[in-house]
Amino acid sequence: MKLRGDRVPGRSGTLYQRTKKKRLKNGKTVEYPLVEGKRDLDNISHWFWHYQILKSCMTICMITLSLSMYSTTSFAFNPQH
Repeated sequence: MKLRGDRVPGRSGTLYQRTKKKRLKNGKTVEYPLVEGKRDLDNISHWFWHYQILKSCMTICMITLSLSMYSTTSFAFNPQH
């Protein structure tokens, strides 16, 4: 799922749902955030969220917002030039 903010006045960016796959020591691959049963597209706690703000063609600022029912909310701001 992708929500675009560049079509809304005063907003510029896109919000992406994503997951992270990790290989465990026993060779098993696990997808995070952990969800029991089927992953729900409409449940915000079943996803990590990535928001990308487009300021200009030369400057892209990335804000990563991770929401998970298994971890605390983390917020990171990483400007890239």
